[in-house]
Amino acid sequence: MNDLISVVVPVYNVENYLERCLDSLVNQTYKNLEIILINDGSSDNSLSICQKYAEKDKRVKVYSQENSGLSSARNKGVSLASGKYIGFVDSDDVISLKMYENLYKVMIENDSEIGLCDFVCFSEKPLFDDVFTYEKMNRIKALENLMIDRNITSHAVDKLYLKSLFDNTKYPIGQKFEDISTTFKLFMKANNIVYIPHALYGYYQRTGSITGSYSKSSTIDFINAVNNRYSELYNFDKKLNIYLDMNRVNSVLRYFLDIAMFRKKSVLKDLSFKKVLYTELEIARRLNTTDIRKINTKKKNILLHLLFFNSNIFYYVMNLYFRFI
Repeated sequence: MNDLISVVVPVYNVENYLERCLDSLVNQTYKNLEIILINDGSSDNSLSICQKYAEKDKRVKVYSQENSGLSSARNKGVSLASGKYIGFVDSDDVISLKMYENLYKVMIENDSEIGLCDFVCFSEKPLFDDVFTYEKMNRIKALENLMIDRNITSHAVDKLYLKSLFDNTKYPIGQKFEDISTTFKLFMKANNIVYIPHALYGYYQRTGSITGSYSKSSTIDFINAVNNRYSELYNFDKKLNIYLDMNRVNSVLRYFLDIAMFRKKSVLKDLSFKKVLYTELEIARRLNTTDIRKINTKKKNILLHLLFFNSNIFYYVMNLYFRFI
């Protein structure tokens, strides 16, 4: 019960945040780690910081490549990893010192291929939970929770995986929202998944990073990722279909509401995107409200509240809203 865990950290121009991230890794209570730093063509002092940590700690290994993006760096890290288990950490984030010990422990005790935990967003210092409980679920239950965003998200970084799950599965190169396109495929391969409902991963929110993500190209990538996941999962198990319909409608419309909030009107006025919007609105209108109410999600946003109440009212309100933007 001391298997090697490989942790892949893509690094790109994060000199101001990298040391605190690496400190949280090298000081993990679980010591049998391989920390793989993929320098993705950084032009700042990031590479020097990586090399400094590698000189101090033999578990830290540094590799460099031309700037190719997050997916490429993660894929390279997976190909270089020697561990039986693998995890990912973004280089501007911070993790609890007990994160990998806790995830590994519950995975071994419950014969699970994936372990995951909650995350906390921070701008100053993350506050991690000290309590420790967990929930075991099969792949279908985990996929249900993923589709309705109930505790489980598509993020790659708050999880620990059996490395063999990545056989024949890679993150898509050159696409944003690569986690949406990949995480569900790993869930489909796993028999058991165990969830720790406590914050062990700290997600750093940089000023301005959200508003800059709602471009036309990003919108295309998001829509493609959601629709491809929908298509691949729809015939996987019929129990998932109502959750998939809910996820597709909620994800796309919530994304466009975010675009509206950040005043990206050029995206909203694009005719191809308006066609997508009205397609999702028609799907929402056809959803059976009685069935939708059976989905007891804890993270209801304003869209879900309205959809739960009455799908027809939801349709007319959203239709009117987008028509006059």
